[in-house]
Amino acid sequence: MEQTVDSKQRSSILSQTTNPIIRKLSKLDETSEASVTYAGIAGKCGFFLVMIAVGVALAVVLQSISPMTMSVEGELVTFSVPAAAAAVVCGLIFIIMPLLAVTLHRTIPVTGSLFCISAGYLVNFMGLMMPSYQPLILLAFVLTVATVTAMALLYSKGVVRVTKKLRTVITTLFLSTIAGGLLLLICALVPGLRPVAALFVGDPLVSIGISVVYVVIAALFLLVDFDEMQRMVERRLDIKYEWVAAFALCYSVIWLYFKILDLVIKASEASKKK
Repeated sequence: MEQTVDSKQRSSILSQTTNPIIRKLSKLDETSEASVTYAGIAGKCGFFLVMIAVGVALAVVLQSISPMTMSVEGELVTFSVPAAAAAVVCGLIFIIMPLLAVTLHRTIPVTGSLFCISAGYLVNFMGLMMPSYQPLILLAFVLTVATVTAMALLYSKGVVRVTKKLRTVITTLFLSTIAGGLLLLICALVPGLRPVAALFVGDPLVSIGISVVYVVIAALFLLVDFDEMQRMVERRLDIKYEWVAAFALCYSVIWLYFKILDLVIKASEASKKK
């Protein structure tokens, strides 16, 4: 691995480019004979995948309770009050649980499970409500699996190395998207600048281009996560941190999935308008 970055530089870079859930692990030195392993991380990732499946199944069950069908802008939408109420709760869980996981690593088996259940629920709930979105949800899943597999192969084969330069590129892209979003928000709030915001938000090609950038950033973050996990194994960090590493990876994959889903939906809507 690249070792040209000294400890202070690396700490500064990590503070900007590493998944927030795994970031604190770079500062730990809790070595143990029972240490982190790739198999252990993979097994716990499998557990979180099962939790996502639980969320998907829960959406099916609740959506089947007293469903009502209505037409919204010419599209049939299936609505269930219990399912909609659960979606609101899951939305709150989806936001809150990662924050708890960042501050309280020991809660990750619980907070991580709730986060994954809520993610699975929200995606399937959207598909069940709007059947026309179901093919897009499936396509986003396939593209996410392909992207994760490609990133894992690129990293494991040494084709891409997580160097200081790459971290700087990721940081620049990430901060640029944040700055751009804030700039658009300011333009939308200032009456004289609203046409500028409308130009970016209303133009399908610009919107799709922005989504592509987000997908690229999410994919690059996976490389950084892989690098941090390799360092955890090499440093023989205590086995209890396998939960942290597994959830950090699942968090990145879920984030990537939602970005790809957003891109697929925008591309589909743009094609319909032609």
